[in-house]
Amino acid sequence: TTIVATGGYHAAGIGGGEGGKDPDGTTSIRIYTGTVDATGGTDGAGIGGGDCQPGAHTYIYDGTVTAQGGKHGAGIGGGDEEGTIGIFIYGGTMIKATGGEHGAGIGAGEEGGNLRKAPEGGVNISGGTLDITGGKYAAGIGAGYNEDMSGTVVISGSAKGNIEGGNKGAG
Repeated sequence: TTIVATGGYHAAGIGGGEGGKDPDGTTSIRIYTGTVDATGGTDGAGIGGGDCQPGAHTYIYDGTVTAQGGKHGAGIGGGDEEGTIGIFIYGGTMIKATGGEHGAGIGAGEEGGNLRKAPEGGVNISGGTLDITGGKYAAGIGAGYNEDMSGTVVISGSAKGNIEGGNKGAG
């Protein structure tokens, strides 16, 4: 199975649209296998939230996933002005997540630093091969541009790969 998804101006490639600080009815995003290529609109994450949207709990169990955030969004996580509710990456996945210019590779969009707390929230990676890059002004995993991070990032198990922040962001 191959899925290619592109979000409109304020929307995620896969996940939320514009508006509000609560998830927009997308209660969870689950990827079990296959190939997924998701690109967010200008204010959206590749996978997760749109403008002012944290998105939904996102679970990636297996497969090959490429997620590119729009200018203000994370690759996987929050859209513009939002963090994330919870991201969980397991097992045999191959993940390439790149934040937009102001978004983290995995985590928050521009002005979004709240990653919530593990175990039910935050960023939790327990396996897979990762290639994570933050936007020019953002972290590889964590906060977007113009925001301090709060919450939890847990990397454990067999997870391996490369994590880089932008020119002005932490890895």
